[in-house]
Amino acid sequence: MTDKNICIVPKLDGLGGPASFQRRLIPLLREYGCNVHHNLRDEHIDTILINGGTRDIVGLIKAKQRGIRIVHRLAQMNWVHRQRFSGLAFSYRSERNNILLAFIRRYLADALIYQSEFVQSMWENKYGEVPGQANIIYNGVDTALFTPGKTIQADQIPIKIAVVEGHLGEGNEVYLANAIHFGEAMAKSCRLPVLLSVAGDVPQVLKNKWQRCSALFSTDWLGVVSSDEIIDIQHGSHFMFSAELNGGCPNSVIEALACGTPVLGYATGALPELLKGNAGIAVPYGGNHWKLELADINGLVYASKTLLENLPDYQLAARKKAVQAYDIRRVSEQYLQVLINQE
Repeated sequence: MTDKNICIVPKLDGLGGPASFQRRLIPLLREYGCNVHHNLRDEHIDTILINGGTRDIVGLIKAKQRGIRIVHRLAQMNWVHRQRFSGLAFSYRSERNNILLAFIRRYLADALIYQSEFVQSMWENKYGEVPGQANIIYNGVDTALFTPGKTIQADQIPIKIAVVEGHLGEGNEVYLANAIHFGEAMAKSCRLPVLLSVAGDVPQVLKNKWQRCSALFSTDWLGVVSSDEIIDIQHGSHFMFSAELNGGCPNSVIEALACGTPVLGYATGALPELLKGNAGIAVPYGGNHWKLELADINGLVYASKTLLENLPDYQLAARKKAVQAYDIRRVSEQYLQVLINQE
C-alpha cells in the first residue's frame, strides 16, 4: 500500500484506447492507497502520469520546476495522415499532437512508459533515445471480466469474424477496407458463408460504400458497443481480425485473447509481440504498410484456414497469453512501481 498523490492528465472520456486504459487503471491505483485525480494545480502531487499528451504545457513546466516526478505514457505516433489525405483538420491535429508528445518526452518526462517494443522503437527511430528510465508495459485487460464463454466450433457456419475498433473513419478507412477485402476473399476461398461483425464508429458513407456483398459474404454493422457486448461478440466469433496497421498495443486484441478468441492480422506494429505463444497468427503484409500499399489478402486466407483447423489449441493459447501477460492487476502493479519510482 502507498499514500502517493498521483495526478493523471488529461482526463479522458470516450472510445479511444487511452480513455479505456485510464478507466481500468484508476480504480486499481486507488485500491493500492493512491489519491488519484486530474488536477494539475494540486499542491501535494507526488507524481504526474501523462496519458498520451496534454495541452497544458505551462502546468507541466511549473510542476517540473517544483520537482514533481513526471511519467509519460506513449502509444504509437500518428502516421496515416502522411500517406493518405483525410482533410486539413485531421492532418493538422495529427502532426500537432506528434510534436507536442515529442516535446514532453524529450524535455519534461522523468520516466517513459512505452506500450510495446514497437512503440519504443518508433519514437526512438524518429526522435532519438532519451536519457533516463524507459519502460515497456503492455496494456491491461480485466481477465475476470473478459473470460472465455461457450466455445465456438470450427465447423460452425457461418464463419464469424469479429472486427473491433473505436473509429473506422477519418484516416482509418484503410483498416475497414482491408477487413472487407479479407472477408470477401475468405468466402470465395472456403466457399462457405462468412459474417463480418464490425463493432465501432463507422461513418454512413463508408457503410454505403461497402454494402455490396456476395451471396457468401455479409457484414453486420454493430456500431459503438458496450464492454458486455464486445464480450458477446468475441464469444460468438471464430477469431478476431485485427484491422489496425502499426498499432502500439490495441486494447481490442488483448480483450479478444482474454475471451479465448484467437487473433489474426498483419505482422505490423506490436501485433507479433502480442500474439507470441500461438495466441493467434500475424502474417506478412505483402507490401509497404507504411505507405499503405496493397496488402496480401491470400496470406490472411491461408492463415485463417490454419487457425480454424487448430481452433481449440489457439483458443486455449489466447486465454493463457492474456492471463500471463495482460492481466490488469499485474499491469497496474508495474505502473505503480514506475509512478512511485520503486526499483
